Amino acid sequence: MATPDMLILSAKQRITDTFRIMGTIEWTNWSRLKEPAVLLDSGTQLRTLPFNYEDSWFFVVGAEYDWNEKLTVRAGAAYEMPPRTSGRCVCRMTTASG
Repeated sequence: MATPDMLILSAKQRITDTFRIMGTIEWTNWSRLKEPAVLLDSGTQLRTLPFNYEDSWFFVVGAEYDWNEKLTVRAGAAYEMPPRTSGRCVCRMTTASG
């Protein structure tokens, strides 16, 4: 089964000797999955899974402040645009037999 491509871009910038800002943008190519097939061990297709996912985006911003030599304070926020914008999302996990 195919897995989604991911592209992540992160950056960190020192503003002063004690203060830094950082951010991340992440894109996941969920639309690549389309409708994956469920196959039996024999290779026979049992069914397809209608994921109908869209690509998702994830954004993060944050900051660090060195309060003193022993304490660094960190804060941040994140926002995610999920791969499904309507309907319900069904999570599935696969297992490997061995």
